[in-house]
Amino acid sequence: MKSIFDLPQSVGELPSLNQGMSKLTYEQIPPLKSIQGTSFPGGRIEHRFELSGNRWWIPSRSYLRLRAELTNGDGSRINLQQTTADGRPFDSVRGGDKAPNMGVMGNLFQSMEFKIAQKVVSRISDRVAQVDALYNRLNYSKAQLDGWASSTNWWQPSFEERQQLICLGGSVNDPVPDAVIKPSADQASTVAISTLGVVTGAVNANFTDTLRVGDKIRLGTNVAGADAGDYAVTEIADDTTAEVFPYPIANIAATALWQRVRQKQSPQRTAIEFIWKPPLGIFSCPYALPAGRYELSMIPQNSAEYMKKAIESLALDIAQRSQLDDAGTASQIQFNVVDLNLYVATAEGPKLLWVC
Repeated sequence: MKSIFDLPQSVGELPSLNQGMSKLTYEQIPPLKSIQGTSFPGGRIEHRFELSGNRWWIPSRSYLRLRAELTNGDGSRINLQQTTADGRPFDSVRGGDKAPNMGVMGNLFQSMEFKIAQKVVSRISDRVAQVDALYNRLNYSKAQLDGWASSTNWWQPSFEERQQLICLGGSVNDPVPDAVIKPSADQASTVAISTLGVVTGAVNANFTDTLRVGDKIRLGTNVAGADAGDYAVTEIADDTTAEVFPYPIANIAATALWQRVRQKQSPQRTAIEFIWKPPLGIFSCPYALPAGRYELSMIPQNSAEYMKKAIESLALDIAQRSQLDDAGTASQIQFNVVDLNLYVATAEGPKLLWVC
């Protein structure tokens, strides 16, 4: 028996160690047509590649990577913020009521097929999202779906968890504030809160510059017992007027015993990326396939539907593109595809000898 310290001296000694493979590499295969932005739902998306010589394709290690960005309907930068602890959105128009859909990639396509030498060997003719969900739930454990699957294709069943991945401050769950101050250099400034949640500040409060939606107004314990605590800012009207939630049980008279609390926040993510292995049977093949011509063909959802399939929203404000030159509005949200590449795993193996 060889010692474990006897290293292979040639490629020929490798088969028992790596299933006969050598020079495993990934090749990036772009689509044959542009798929950016409004071009994405414009027809069949095809990725073709051809291998020759002793290059073999490994289907089970190949995958698609999609990059996208979230913007307002008119293309301007979006401002997404997480909901407050009590469930109220910071911004009811472009705020906490939106998140990428569960299993985004499968939702983007109507059908798909794979060809070898122009012959269809695997096909899903309809309902790709349902097939994808069934495949994942039958083949992967809950721990896997909650782990790597959630980070690659967002399989979190919780709307709030997916929402946190794109919202300002959503991915940091840290109760330690980064600032506990008053929104005024004058520490004697006062606030009063009505039972309707209306906050009235002193003339020097300067709310518009120093408060943000999502900050909390913390009342000291010296304020009437039941009303002490935190009140989340939901709207800022002007320098001396704002709104908070929850509402106090009684009017709170003007008091200087208050602070502003601002939680730590992570950067907002508007550029997002997904990695996906299509649920076609060919991508589950445990064997390497020899040199040949291969083609993945996918038909995306139509222009009126694909954004609705990509984004889960509690409001009907998702942009639609019935024509390529249609433009959304600033009050809408849209999902823009930046690129979609196929990464094929290939390795060197023995040449096939055809015997006629």
